[in-house]
Amino acid sequence: MSVELIQRAASSAGWLTAVLRGTVGVERALDVLSAGAEAPLFVVLDTPEPLTLPFAVARWRRIGVSGWIYLPVAPGDAAAIPGPGTFSAAALDRGVALVAVECPLLGLIPHPSGGGLFWEEHETSGAGRPPPESPAEAERLLLEALNRAVTALESHDLASWRDDANELRDQGAGTEPMPPGNDLRSERLALRSRRILELLERAASDDGGSRTAADVAIRRSALGDLSRAARQAHAVAWNTGLRQAPERG
Repeated sequence: MSVELIQRAASSAGWLTAVLRGTVGVERALDVLSAGAEAPLFVVLDTPEPLTLPFAVARWRRIGVSGWIYLPVAPGDAAAIPGPGTFSAAALDRGVALVAVECPLLGLIPHPSGGGLFWEEHETSGAGRPPPESPAEAERLLLEALNRAVTALESHDLASWRDDANELRDQGAGTEPMPPGNDLRSERLALRSRRILELLERAASDDGGSRTAADVAIRRSALGDLSRAARQAHAVAWNTGLRQAPERG
């Protein structure tokens, strides 16, 4: 799972949903999603050539897509991803997928390409569902998981993994820039969960302060539980826009 890729996917889902629901213009979303990279392209099912963002949005509006659900996934933790198997396998390979809200049955898989990103559209066998928790509940669950992970590491003298346990404790300040309509709690949760995922990605490169196989198992279990909570919190934060009713023209 590349945290950089899932962050770009989360931002794409949030801004695409805002465009489809009329809270932000296409050009503004394009500026955000193209910042420091090439503009995204969309390989969709019924066009011979990839579409730019304005044309992809027009198509989605025409067929009834009102938003995209951001779903970060990991092996053993992909229950929210609908089939068929080719789609769920691609989502697991990338660590993330976007799924259209309710109907039609469509999903998007990201593919990095040079400095840009293109999205491949797939038919899915089930409708997407946003995470059920509110930002407040997701934040509570994330903090509980964070406290359990740090306690487990410290109680087994495993907190020496490059001082990451202390860094984890400090992931509470700041907010993530998000589309209009998102509240401060969601912006704060988006940033905190992303920072935790970045630290966990770094921590996965070795076994930290582990000295025995038992230490390795304890550490992996603690960080695995925290990773699941952080992915869920990140998804809840970036899917907040789906709770807003689409604007009517």
